[in-house]
Amino acid sequence: MATVVLRKFDCVVVPRPGGPPTVQATLNQPASGEAAVHLGTFVRLNAMRLGTAHGAHFVAVLSELALVLSRLRTTFTDPLRLAPAFWQSSSHIRRFVTESCGLGLLSWSVAHFEDWRFPYRLQHIDNLPVAERQAVSLGRLRPDLLFDIGGLQVAGEARGRSSHPPPSEYVVCPTAQQDRLDQLAMWSEALGDARWIMAWTRCSDSTTVADYFDPGERTSLIPDRVLAQVRRQWENRLWATAPLFDAFFLGRRLRGNWLLVDPAPQPDGTQRRLFLGVSDSELESPPPPLPPEFPIDERFEVDAAGRLAVIVDTFRATQPPPNVTALARRWGQGRNA
Repeated sequence: MATVVLRKFDCVVVPRPGGPPTVQATLNQPASGEAAVHLGTFVRLNAMRLGTAHGAHFVAVLSELALVLSRLRTTFTDPLRLAPAFWQSSSHIRRFVTESCGLGLLSWSVAHFEDWRFPYRLQHIDNLPVAERQAVSLGRLRPDLLFDIGGLQVAGEARGRSSHPPPSEYVVCPTAQQDRLDQLAMWSEALGDARWIMAWTRCSDSTTVADYFDPGERTSLIPDRVLAQVRRQWENRLWATAPLFDAFFLGRRLRGNWLLVDPAPQPDGTQRRLFLGVSDSELESPPPPLPPEFPIDERFEVDAAGRLAVIVDTFRATQPPPNVTALARRWGQGRNA
């Protein structure tokens, strides 16, 4: 369980006569501060936006998740931050990792701030059918994700950036953020005041800062049945391409596999491996949107919702992978305690 600095901004969209609207963002100090990010949840939410309009392939999703984790330091209770390997990576890998952090922390922020009772009902807009994708686009301008929150939808925009060395101070709403906020306001106005949120994440060697912008209201953009159908297709494709695995999670059979994240030990002597599992149907008793404040222990971080299950195992060289079924049972008992 790593930590991030989370800053919440309350937004007001201000009309401008004869021109596009602008956004006034005000930092909400009481709602801001250091927050614990459960790595299992972070990874699972990241997994759900991967794939293409044709579905998701298990090997591609698992390997991309491991790639993101391998460029991050996730020492227990310490800040989420960039690993030294990040800066030795090619530029397109660095962009992929920071954008993934942005998308993951956008989804995590929605779970943190909103009444998101089913934290797996989201979809990447690029993966929608052509007609629905065009319906939420203004030319080439469109947000990244759609979240189903309480029967209504909110469009989510994510940005991820890196800095080295870290700045001495993170400016409140710099020009790049303001420009994107104004573009989202213009997009919303063109789509009948569709509602949106934005998370702008900045990663460094020492910390991660996520700015969450929220103008408030909610509406519906795409028929719920379309989003549900796209999600089912994505899950079914993941199940069909996942390897057989002898395990159960919350009463459902899993397919899945482990993948080593760190080829060599980190400076503290630990390595990480990642388990991604997909169940044959929705897991029993969907958990609340956020994990408990306590993990199972300092080694395992477990999360599951919908049909996905994730385990992040921070281990030492002599420790074998855990029994997934037994670990899932411990996790389920802790959730219901």
